[in-house]
Amino acid sequence: MSICIQAQLQGANLGSAQLQRANLLSAHLQGANLVQAQLQGAELEIAELQGAHLQWAQLQSANLQSARLQGAELGSAELQGANLQSAQLQGANLGSAQLQRANLVQAQLQGADLNSAQLQGAYLSSVFAWRADPSGAASPVEHRASHSGRKEPRYRPGAARGAA
Repeated sequence: MSICIQAQLQGANLGSAQLQRANLLSAHLQGANLVQAQLQGAELEIAELQGAHLQWAQLQSANLQSARLQGAELGSAELQGANLQSAQLQGANLGSAQLQRANLVQAQLQGADLNSAQLQGAYLSSVFAWRADPSGAASPVEHRASHSGRKEPRYRPGAARGAA
């Protein structure tokens, strides 16, 4: 396991890097190339990933809570079971991303591209999705009981359109 807390890696070329379970807490990875990087179970809480290239990255069960991913390229990324609670994903490309069982509670998805994203079983309570494009996103209309026992709606296709 690599420990790189608050690492300064802006623009770094980490394509296909083996970073499983790496501790990148508060790392500065703005504009970094992480295409096809292996980041399963990585700790990326509060990481700065604005404009980073994460296409086809393996981020299963990674912790991206409160990460800044504005304008990031996450097309076809594997994010099953990832924690994206309160993540800043404004304008991010999540096209064809695998987000099954991901925690997106309070995520900022304004202007994000979710075209063909897989959202089955994802937690999407209190998501901010103004002007997000959910075209073709796969997610059934269901409700999931929260820890408090009350039912919370999951993502509903079309719910983000026209929201102010």
